[in-house]
Amino acid sequence: MRFYNHKSSAIFDIYLKLYDSELSFEKKKLVFKSLLVGESWSWKVTGISKSCLESFKKNKFEKSRKLKTKRRTVKNIVRHQLTNVDDTIKDIFITKRTKEEWWDKILTEEKTHLVTKEELKEEYYLFTDIPEDGGYFINGTTGYLYSEKEKLLLKHINKTKILWKRSNDPLMK
Repeated sequence: MRFYNHKSSAIFDIYLKLYDSELSFEKKKLVFKSLLVGESWSWKVTGISKSCLESFKKNKFEKSRKLKTKRRTVKNIVRHQLTNVDDTIKDIFITKRTKEEWWDKILTEEKTHLVTKEELKEEYYLFTDIPEDGGYFINGTTGYLYSEKEKLLLKHINKTKILWKRSNDPLMK
């Protein structure tokens, strides 16, 4: 079993091979993106929007629950990457990085917020932070993992007084 913050040296080794290879940038980008799929440390959720929290609250903090006649699922929730992954990939393939520099770049720029699809169309959304060291909403093969741990976190956030932040606030960057 891997821990949510496990850093595989094999992925860095593959990055070095890709960097030194004669493959086109587009091919390198495709291979690199596939390396991040299912890694527990990638697409780390570090915040949740106000509307997203409300969506979970309406569904009794369940990602999916069975009603009398059908199943109700929170479907409008997505992970919004704060830094465009294509920009990150371009940057790491322009300048070769040491293992420490590479991990710092990847872990810093792989941060996401849980937001609703509707919020992505708006100029900004309101959000609050989620503890990064808790291993919440870990990246799955597709989407994020949701368990009792995440449910308890959302219930706790809902019960506390929240100072919401604006997503496009230049002071937040």
